[in-house]
Amino acid sequence: MARVNLLKQIKIDDRWVLRSIPKKPNGQRDWNALPDGSYFIEWRENSKRRRLPAGTTVAQALEVQRRKHAELGALATGIIAPRLQTEDVKKAPLQGELSAGLRKG
Repeated sequence: MARVNLLKQIKIDDRWVLRSIPKKPNGQRDWNALPDGSYFIEWRENSKRRRLPAGTTVAQALEVQRRKHAELGALATGIIAPRLQTEDVKKAPLQGELSAGLRKG
């Protein structure tokens, strides 16, 4: 199953950095361990790391993480078809298409 990591963007010495949420000794996340900031989700797609903003509250971040995890699971099992990215689509030159169309007709 796909992993969707939850990160928090915080400001340290005038720089914004992403940090993973630390865990308590009992294994639960310690939501108060880091200063205020916004949340992001991170996952791998075609060997590329992808990130999206996930909100400013814990509830928003957990909901975005849950939805992305469900989407990746549905893609893996074939329930939904993958979306084509613009970088995946190779466009043929217009002149070549026009020439091919003129030769046919």
